[in-house]
Amino acid sequence: MLDDRVRAVLERLEAEDAQEREEGVSRELRGRQVARSTGQFLFALVAPQWDCEVLEIGGSRGYSTIWLATAARILGGRVVSLEEDPAKVDAWRRNIADAGLEEWVELVEGDARQTLPGLEDGFDVVFLDAWKDDYELLFGLARQASTLAGSASSERTRPPKWRTPAPSQIEE
Repeated sequence: MLDDRVRAVLERLEAEDAQEREEGVSRELRGRQVARSTGQFLFALVAPQWDCEVLEIGGSRGYSTIWLATAARILGGRVVSLEEDPAKVDAWRRNIADAGLEEWVELVEGDARQTLPGLEDGFDVVFLDAWKDDYELLFGLARQASTLAGSASSERTRPPKWRTPAPSQIEE
């Protein structure tokens, strides 16, 4: 399931994260990716779902996006990832390209509080990995956007499923 390109990028990002932590880079400047076990959990959540539409709020440098997109491509799904930090956007694009996953992902640049209401797609899975203080607001915006998109789209034949990892599954 994880091809050599994907594995290489994940391993590189894990090494970069470990180095940043060892060097004491502040949380605000680190990639702040999820733990590998959380990536594996996200993969297991998405992989068995046919045509799974995933919304990721807080794409950072693309570590979790890679796990999600690798799972989504198995049965024809895709990932829409939101990220506002320009440096992280550049790294996200580079990492997704290096992993060969451009076909299964879309990046929406900007503050999620402004970009979420403009999304026109419904989503089966929402992975919220932004600033913790914004979780309630962002999840509400994601749910509203997906509900509106689901009711406006004649192509969507099933209502969105709202599945999120338990807080204990997410590491900073």
